[in-house]
Amino acid sequence: MNSQPRTVQMFFDGVEVLRIEDGKKCHEILFPPDHQPDLMEMRWDGEVVYAVSPTSDKVLINRLP
Repeated sequence: MNSQPRTVQMFFDGVEVLRIEDGKKCHEILFPPDHQPDLMEMRWDGEVVYAVSPTSDKVLINRLP
């Protein structure tokens, strides 16, 4: 995995809410400030590198540099 990914994505409950490609934001969905997703994921070039489930207090960290 590259330590400087070309694409960074954030997902809330499987829905892509943010995508940054080559340092430029190109996709964003705004949620109400009080929205608490069951699962939040960060993906680098399509690979999950971080996931957290606030409702179950579980965290996955997958090969962050």
